[in-house]
Amino acid sequence: MKVIIHFGFPKTMSSSLQFGVFKTLHKKGFINLSTWRLNSDNEELRDRPSSRLFIGEKILSNYIKFSKDKINILSDESFTAPVKLRKNNFGEEIIDPIHFPLMLKKQIQDNYGDNIEFIPLIIIRNQQDLIYSQYVEEYNLKVYKGIDLLFDKNGNIDLKGFEVYKYYNYISELQKVFGQESIKCLIFEEIVRDPKGICQLFDDIKTIDCSDIKKMISQSHVNKKNKDSFGYFTKDLNHHIPFLNDAQKDTIRNFFLEDNIKLQKLLNKDLSGSIYNYT
Repeated sequence: MKVIIHFGFPKTMSSSLQFGVFKTLHKKGFINLSTWRLNSDNEELRDRPSSRLFIGEKILSNYIKFSKDKINILSDESFTAPVKLRKNNFGEEIIDPIHFPLMLKKQIQDNYGDNIEFIPLIIIRNQQDLIYSQYVEEYNLKVYKGIDLLFDKNGNIDLKGFEVYKYYNYISELQKVFGQESIKCLIFEEIVRDPKGICQLFDDIKTIDCSDIKKMISQSHVNKKNKDSFGYFTKDLNHHIPFLNDAQKDTIRNFFLEDNIKLQKLLNKDLSGSIYNYT
């Protein structure tokens, strides 16, 4: 039985994959998809697979109803949501997401045994862009609750609670749990130009062509927001969030720099160029 676990990361076209590609293939009968709000928008946040793990519970059984005859995909980008964000939902005493890979593997094996081909899927993105995008997405925390996800009271960037975005560290944990060869790590800056890495997930489905996958992605841009030359607007257009300046971007880049240098060696790829901008 093949189980792809899409761990995230957030703001790496996850919604477009879930509802453009994965859901389309699920409806056509090619794959078996489990993801939050697949069939209804009324599902509670606390029932989301990642939410259950954050509060130290097993995920609900309906999310792990797998098939032996199809590719199974369990997708929830909030498996890699930062602790700083989820503390606002579930309080201070939550589980660090670095432990989720082992928790998920154990629960699935408890249900289906050890004869499972796990494929952990992650999509990484340079952290300054990812964190700014997440800041825009969650800006209502500041508007309605006075909680600033990114800046402290003095207006300085505060990255405590964003440690899950140390990709080398996270991939090392995936390797420990699932084995080095099983992990599928895609780079956002590459797949937005050419989604062949997504296509390769479905090589076993001979009737699906990469051109079909590209079309699904192009028609499913989810969470698109309005912007101008200076920043983005909230969905209601009532608030404007300026782009990060160079000094703020450098603060984020430097916070993750040591980990990203290790990441380059692990992936055997130079991530310093203008396309990537990780180091």
